[in-house]
Formats: sequence, structure tokens, C-alpha cells
Amino acid sequence: MIVRVCRHEEFEVSHMLDNYDGKCGKIHGHTYKAEIMLEGNIIEDSSNNSFGMLMDFNDLKPIIKEVIPDHYYISDITQDGIQAELRALMDKYNMPFKTFEGRSTVENMVCHYAKEIQKRLPENVFVVEVKLYETTNSYGLWRIEDHPSKKYDEFRKANIVYED
Repeated sequence: MIVRVCRHEEFEVSHMLDNYDGKCGKIHGHTYKAEIMLEGNIIEDSSNNSFGMLMDFNDLKPIIKEVIPDHYYISDITQDGIQAELRALMDKYNMPFKTFEGRSTVENMVCHYAKEIQKRLPENVFVVEVKLYETTNSYGLWRIEDHPSKKYDEFRKANIVYED
């Protein structure tokens, strides 16, 4: 039986948008909130410790923590300019930072987190939606139906049961 479950995480991150004309062009931080929706079959094997679940939330939490930084500075990958200087300073003083492929906008971050979490999930468990709140009023949304996946489509075809 197909079911969906959701995990909510909050985390603190600072960043800046290099060469951006506006307040986001300065170093600032956010209390982000991420909602990660998974889909898959309920485990029916009674010998499995996660029997009756899609996935144990205790197994999901470290996957999310591995992908989503908390109390970090996110640096866009640039070879020069202020981002490179900031990374050098943070490295020198042993301060946590993560480099980010692309510009660290909520749009790019939500796509990145969805893809990276999916890579770490068990087979036939799928990230179907990630909602990333940058503020209480603004969020980015990634949904699987906007990103066709042959593996997901095959899973859905094999597992959908029509009930009358």
C-alpha cells in the first residue's frame, strides 16, 4: 500500500547573493524550515524492525541532517571575489561553511536538497515534495511531478491499486 509521510526540520544558515543589488547581497541569515515528503510502500515484512512503516523517522533524520546544513555559512562556488575571500577567512578560523553549486537562492537550494536526500534513501522510497521556507511568508517548492523519473513512474505503475 502506497503512503506518504513528511518530516519537518528547522535550521539556521547565513549566506549572501554575490553581485545582487539588494539587501540579499549582504551577509544575512535565515531560520529555514524544510518539509520533506516521502512516498513508498508500507513495509509488510513483520521481521523487519520498521514493519508497518514507510521508513523509520529515526533513519530519515540523519539523512536529512547530512544533506541540510545547520549553523553554517553557505558559500556560492566562485573562484574569486568576496565569496572566495570569505571561505578563506572561515577556513583560517575553523568556522563551518559549505560550498553550494550555483547561487544560494531558495529555488536552487530546494532542488539541491530534494536530489541529495533522494540519493540516500532506500530503494522504492521517493522524495515527492520538498518545501523550503526561507521566511514565514516565502518558500520554494520542489515536486516530483515537475521532474519526471522513470524509476518513480515504474514504481507507481506497479503499486497503484484501485479500490472501489
